[in-house]
Parts: sequence; C-alpha cells; structure tokens
Amino acid sequence: MLHPQKAFWSGPQERLATAWTLFHQHRTAECAMWSHPLGWELRLTVNGSMIQTQITHSYKQVVEAGTAWRRMFRDAGWADRSTSEL
Repeated sequence: MLHPQKAFWSGPQERLATAWTLFHQHRTAECAMWSHPLGWELRLTVNGSMIQTQITHSYKQVVEAGTAWRRMFRDAGWADRSTSEL
C-alpha cells in the first residue's frame, strides 16, 4: 500500500480518500481524509453532517484515528456494507 507523502502545501483543501463508510438503519457514517496545511484532516460525518474532525501530522495518525472511529461505530451496531482502507 502506498502511503501519502506530505510536502509543503498552502492551497485549498481537497478530499483525498474515503477511509470507510458504515450504515445503521437509515443513517450513513463516513470517514474521509482531506488535505490540510499541517498534514491531513480526517472528517467524520453522519448523513453528511460533520460530527468530528482531527488534524493528523503522520500517516500513522491517520490510520489510528480512522480505525478508532470505525471501531466505535461498529461497536454501536453500525455495519460495513462498503469499505475501503486508507
């Protein structure tokens, strides 16, 4: 798996990847990775509304945060119908 490398950057934020998508009843939770001047930003949304965000400085932090959020949702009964890894 390729790990994104962060060079100096000062442009607009861009959506880079979807880490995972989980489903529960009529709701959809999604964790997405965005570019950020300090590293990467993970955005956690439910039905399109942002509920949490985290700025990460290394790819390891991206994986750890995304995995923790996913585990939290799965433990609450959300299902993996569509998943991709960072």
